[in-house]
Amino acid sequence: MNNIHDFRSRVIYEFYLGLQIMSIFGILLFYKYLFQNELKYSLVFIIVYTSFVILKVAQFVYKVYLKGEEDFQPFIWSVFLDGIFLCFFLYLAHDYFYILSDLFYIYLVILSMMFNHKLPMACSSFIAICYIILVIIQDNMALASLAVIIKVLLFYLLGHIMTTIINAINILESRTCYMYDDLEQKNHLLSEMVTKDFLTNLYNHKTFYKYYKELILRSCQSKTAFSLAILDIDDFKKINDTYGHLAGDKILQEISSLIQDNIRMTDVAARYGGEEFAILFPDTSAQDTAVICERIRNIIETHVFNIDNQSITITISGGVAGGICTDPYYRQNKLFEFVDQLLYKAKSEGKNRVLYSHELIIITE
Repeated sequence: MNNIHDFRSRVIYEFYLGLQIMSIFGILLFYKYLFQNELKYSLVFIIVYTSFVILKVAQFVYKVYLKGEEDFQPFIWSVFLDGIFLCFFLYLAHDYFYILSDLFYIYLVILSMMFNHKLPMACSSFIAICYIILVIIQDNMALASLAVIIKVLLFYLLGHIMTTIINAINILESRTCYMYDDLEQKNHLLSEMVTKDFLTNLYNHKTFYKYYKELILRSCQSKTAFSLAILDIDDFKKINDTYGHLAGDKILQEISSLIQDNIRMTDVAARYGGEEFAILFPDTSAQDTAVICERIRNIIETHVFNIDNQSITITISGGVAGGICTDPYYRQNKLFEFVDQLLYKAKSEGKNRVLYSHELIIITE
């Protein structure tokens, strides 16, 4: 919501600055007509007012476009100074005062929009006081006229109307932002449901292959190797048969968490099969990957799993190998088969071990 509100405030202020720049050109264009009797003082007014506007524009450009501040808010005193400049302008152009005094309405509308209806009474009172002072300077007898009284009341009425409108806009904006955030959250959950395994919260088989293909293409472009590890829980069928499938699910969840906690942010872990886990290690040699997997194996071996008030130990076996792609249009991919054979060998040699090979598997046509 803050982003939308800040964007709206910034656009309104940009529009306001644009109007002020246009007003400078308008004053210069009709200079002789507006200030027939006050040419000397009007020249000083134009120089001071132009300098003030340029200073505000420079401050806005510096903070928003150079420093990148998204929550830029104009100083309230600078905007009230604009009201004083408007009063001086109407005083100097006193021959056209009753025509140009309607500029107060435009000023009040923009003021209410910029400050988000926070100071409606203050803004209306400020403009009403300025208008009354100018009327007294023009003709103090006109203060009691019906036209002046109606105009002052209209300032307060317009301030109240703007407050109501902007408040309704803010409520609508808040509801829209809530709906957007809710939709974004649901899309995120939907994305997780599609890409993640519901039990372990690791990536599923399909998503893992997507990352795997991306990593192969990156390897082909950068000519750098990566590693693949496949880990398998030892005697998992016996665990399911002994303690039940709910216990087996709990073990899968705990092991998945241990794996996720002990790999890097750049690594990709997935539930590859029933009790098998596959992990991709970008820009990593098989030897370094084996060190990480050996640490994971040791952590799982020493971890205590509590099942039905019983403490049991679980072990895993794994295979690790490195690969590099030399052809983006590869057809043969022996890396998975090679790592799977290492896993099978680790199982046959007594389980609870991670085997790796120094051989770099070439992924090519």
